[in-house]
Order: sequence, then C-alpha cells, then structure tokens
Amino acid sequence: MSDVTVGDIREIRLTVGTDLTNATTKQLKIHRPGDDVLTKTATAYGAATGGILTYTTVGTDFNAAGEYRVSARLVFSGGDDVESPAPAVVYCTERLA
Repeated sequence: MSDVTVGDIREIRLTVGTDLTNATTKQLKIHRPGDDVLTKTATAYGAATGGILTYTTVGTDFNAAGEYRVSARLVFSGGDDVESPAPAVVYCTERLA
C-alpha cells in the first residue's frame, strides 16, 4: 500500500501466507500514531487459500499524520488464535488545503 493522506479511503490488502478457509475470525489491526489500535473485520481477498486479507478503510481510520502499522489476527475453528508477527507500515501525511 502506498502512502496515504489523512481522511483517505483505501483498500488494505495484507498477505498473511496462511490458508484462511478455516478462519472463523479475520481481523486487521490498525496501530495508529499514539498507541491507538483499531480492530477491523477483514475478509479473504480472492480465494481463501491465497492467504490475503482485505479491508476498505473509512474516512476516520487515517485520522492523523504519522506512522501506521497494520497487522492481522486470525482465529481458527480449532481454537488457534494467531497474530502476524511483523506489521506492515503505512505513512500518513496531512491533507493539503
């Protein structure tokens, strides 16, 4: 994902490299500047076996300039609860008038 501007609406795709077929919970966590974390329900992008999560942001998700980190949380039908170890980094800049 390229850099974004405050208020942008973007599709986030995060490759988790795991078959999502048996995932009962699929979430993207958006770690905003200042330690605020948004937890958003994600869906599989394309075939669940491809291991890619997607979420389309709303105008308030990117609410301040700075570094955002996006990570995944998956819960599988067998009870395994997994979080991605290395979040993706997105930089957000101020919207120019």
